[in-house]
Amino acid sequence: MLIQDHPPKFPTRMPTPEQIREAVEHGINESLPEFMVEMESILTQQTNEIKALLPAPDGNSPPTFKSGVWIGIAIGGALFIGLLAGLLVGTLV
Repeated sequence: MLIQDHPPKFPTRMPTPEQIREAVEHGINESLPEFMVEMESILTQQTNEIKALLPAPDGNSPPTFKSGVWIGIAIGGALFIGLLAGLLVGTLV
């Protein structure tokens, strides 16, 4: 088996820093905008598909002031009962 039968694992000619800089500039200036436009269209399509799968919002009205008052009373009552229970446990211990 000859060494010439197998290509080298690493390139024999490494690119110069100028060639690397030009390749990066090409990628940023020419390839990246095309990629971003394509990515934006894909994301828009995916978003529209997800929106189509979601159920339509019901015509429920937001909570009224009266319901908010009752929720506040319920939370306050629970806190008051917790305070009383804590005081009771604190006096027994």
